[in-house]
Amino acid sequence: MNALHVEDFVVLGRTVPEDSKKYGQRVCMAGYTPACNQFLRVYPLMVPVGANAGTNNFRARHTYSLDLQRNPSDSRMESWRVIDEIRPTSTPWDSAKEVKKANIVDWLDTRKVTSIEALNACRLSLGVLYVPHDKWTGETVQKEAVAPPEHHGSLFDDLKDQAVAEPMVGKVRYAPYMRFRDAVSEHRLQVREWGAYQLLAQEAYADRPDSLWSAPGYRTGKDLWIVVGNMTNHRKNWMVIKTFEAEAIGPGLFDDVITEDG
Repeated sequence: MNALHVEDFVVLGRTVPEDSKKYGQRVCMAGYTPACNQFLRVYPLMVPVGANAGTNNFRARHTYSLDLQRNPSDSRMESWRVIDEIRPTSTPWDSAKEVKKANIVDWLDTRKVTSIEALNACRLSLGVLYVPHDKWTGETVQKEAVAPPEHHGSLFDDLKDQAVAEPMVGKVRYAPYMRFRDAVSEHRLQVREWGAYQLLAQEAYADRPDSLWSAPGYRTGKDLWIVVGNMTNHRKNWMVIKTFEAEAIGPGLFDDVITEDG
């Protein structure tokens, strides 16, 4: 199947804009379709600034209609390209239907795995784990302190190029990581959720990056659903794409605290 039309794509989250040799600077989006009962990775989406401001107004926890096609350069089962980057959805931005968080968590529960190792073994590139509050911690590190693998440092390069088009994002000086233990081993995954970086770029938080771990969706002491995805060229390197508190109080970080993504 080289083409796919879905009417019920539910957005989970968007990642930090990344620089692609083929597409230029683009955004990747993760979500799922209840009808197909599977995760989907959708790209390349425009960075919604300047002349492209109206091309990528997807909101987390909202449903959209998408026309997608396979990318012959990306063999990951969940990966799909939008056919039209300028008009990636036929759903009017102000008409997208919101999905209750409880419904999303119920769906994630049916897809949860016990370990990153299980995702690797099944050759999956998107997945979700349930991590109890006493099994995870958060930390933030400066660019100069980013540990191996070296490609983690590219996060700051991705952000640096936005300094002209989106000055707020250009202020980010720290990268957030989550340490957690699954059923098999310990992990230290970089958080790539765009909303987290929009928070860290704000003047009030730029020099207090650990404030992230008090923000809804990332609060220390909460059981979390952690949606993870791997990298195209590093299939066993995983990133955090979205988090949901098991008993969320108030809006999620990517909802209405510091971004319009819903």
